[in-house]
Amino acid sequence: MAKPATVHRLELVPPQRGHKTRREQNRQVVDVTLRTSDRMLLTVAEAAERLGIGRSTMYVLIADGQIDTVRVGRLRRIEPEALSAYISRVRATPTDTPRPA
Repeated sequence: MAKPATVHRLELVPPQRGHKTRREQNRQVVDVTLRTSDRMLLTVAEAAERLGIGRSTMYVLIADGQIDTVRVGRLRRIEPEALSAYISRVRATPTDTPRPA
């Protein structure tokens, strides 16, 4: 079953120049629909976007073996669970190691 789309209403207001009344006259309202993906496999770009990193960084993580991928023919895809597993491993890695003087 597909997840329902989320509709957000944005109000676009141009930069303020002159009187407040002119600003109020130039207001526009735009409806934006955000669809959540319920696909089982993500592209490298989609996975990178979910982590908030660049595509090149995602390829480095894949090459280092830090994120598991699935090959579908010539395509490389990533399961959402692989992203969760990566985040769990990163959280478990101690970051409070003393630096050499």
